Amino acid sequence: MAIAQNASVTLDVNGNASLAATAVNNGSTANCGPALAGALSVLPSSFSCTDAVPPTVASALSLNGSGQYLTVAPGNSLPIGNSSYTLEAWIKPTAMGPTVSSAGAPTAPAHR
Repeated sequence: MAIAQNASVTLDVNGNASLAATAVNNGSTANCGPALAGALSVLPSSFSCTDAVPPTVASALSLNGSGQYLTVAPGNSLPIGNSSYTLEAWIKPTAMGPTVSSAGAPTAPAHR
């Protein structure tokens, strides 16, 4: 009996990722006991940027709180100063530094 669990795949800096059958196995069994590791497979097991879900309005980003951050390229891609927009974040104030959000040069303390 095949029993699977959800698994997340993160693309590396080259835009590629792979997924092992052991990452989705959640106690699968064969006729005579636990399924052997070599008997399990996942298809597809490799992914690239073309497999990524395209962003939509109300998309979410999850950071693990251990040195991860988001940088947005400069340009007109964000409606800053010329349109309405909402930026929301759930934060844990006791676990972070002084900056929640900044605009401009990352070293400019006036933009916090």
